[in-house]
Amino acid sequence: MNIEDAIRSRSSIRAFTDKPVSRETVTRILDVAQRAPSGTNTQPWHVHVAAGPVRDAITAEAYAMFQRGETDSYAEHDYYPDIWTDTHRDRRRAVGWGLYGLLGIEKGDHDASMQQAARNYLLFDAPVGIFVTIERYLAPVSGDTVAACRYGADFTALVAHGNFMGAQFHPERSGPIGARILQNFLEL
Repeated sequence: MNIEDAIRSRSSIRAFTDKPVSRETVTRILDVAQRAPSGTNTQPWHVHVAAGPVRDAITAEAYAMFQRGETDSYAEHDYYPDIWTDTHRDRRRAVGWGLYGLLGIEKGDHDASMQQAARNYLLFDAPVGIFVTIERYLAPVSGDTVAACRYGADFTALVAHGNFMGAQFHPERSGPIGARILQNFLEL
């Protein structure tokens, strides 16, 4: 598959099958992704792959924290602008409600919306979690941290190769809360 086909066939995945992903497939995907460019070729990312009981423990803790209201909010990271132009606000809403509508969640159904949001913390049942981290000094925790995804060009390559070897990807970002959860299970 060429890059144009990969980009055009990309979709937002909100549910994965329980079909196992082999270690060889994950390794091959990461071998290709590591060739992604980074600023001055520093390639500052660290990739942690979790499957099986480790993945399950990470998602269980993240899900529990979400249910208790202990996860970061977008507002804490200046993730979205304070004021949206009509064009961007309308586009964002149309995409969001389009995705939720496909799941049978109606506008205004707060409980169903929160249940779906919680699925982020379960990795949408993906059998493998790939966590891309960078050293704190490269992206200090601040209002700019979320925008610091630019340090993770490796992450972009994973998305661009979303259908690579039959695998799909759903990127998410996380701040200090995500790091705290991962530190319980991975050597960071």
